[in-house]
Amino acid sequence: MKLTPINLSRRGKIILGAAILVLGSAAIVFFSWFSYYELFPGNIRFTLRHVEVNSRGWWKGKTAYVAAIADLKKGATGLFQLDLAEIRSRLLREPSIEDVIVARKLPDTLTFTITERIPRALLGNPKSPFVLDSNAVVIHRDKCVKIDGNLPVIQYFRAPIPAFGNRFERLKPSVDLIMLTITDFPEIRIGSINAANTDYLLFSMYYQNDFTKLYRVYLPVKEMKAGLTHLKAAMPNVLNPSETRRTIDLRYEGRVTLK
Repeated sequence: MKLTPINLSRRGKIILGAAILVLGSAAIVFFSWFSYYELFPGNIRFTLRHVEVNSRGWWKGKTAYVAAIADLKKGATGLFQLDLAEIRSRLLREPSIEDVIVARKLPDTLTFTITERIPRALLGNPKSPFVLDSNAVVIHRDKCVKIDGNLPVIQYFRAPIPAFGNRFERLKPSVDLIMLTITDFPEIRIGSINAANTDYLLFSMYYQNDFTKLYRVYLPVKEMKAGLTHLKAAMPNVLNPSETRRTIDLRYEGRVTLK
């Protein structure tokens, strides 16, 4: 039996070609999706079974706590069904966490690499539960890296303490002063800061690790680095054995006054 060839018009050929192209594309998309699903979300081999938490402070090894915050269900959730961006967002709501990297480790592990906020000052008194990091963010002392026993105390700030995780803008100059001593003036060790005045800070300090002599310093908030430079330059005279005055006033531009 001889088949009669079908003669299509130019328009018919175009329609047939378009239909074949659409069906072919749909088939490719379907098989690609099916293959991905079988290889990743639908593959029981990639079921979440382990959580690892890496950190250098309080969060180190807190796997159960992190899993609860991220609402992770071990043995019931596919590793590729997890929204890593949303999980990261949840962890960043924790006041003591500055940054976190969330990653899959095949075949069945989710890892967290946490960068913690470092406490730089206590608020109110040495036993206060409130501490500030280098950006003046309020964190809880019981949920952060171990606190240095000689951490500076900021007092008399006359402002309500913000909720954990929020920045205490009123005390930003005090924290900036502490950070300046850490980065640029390590010979100055601050004991406490009286932050009652917004134009200047009154702080107590030890110099060159001599803890037998406590000095009180008035420092203008404006251009604190320049003020500390003047203080450092004046300290040889202050350290003179015959000098008994322990209060240093830097509020008068270009002058260091001993009281």
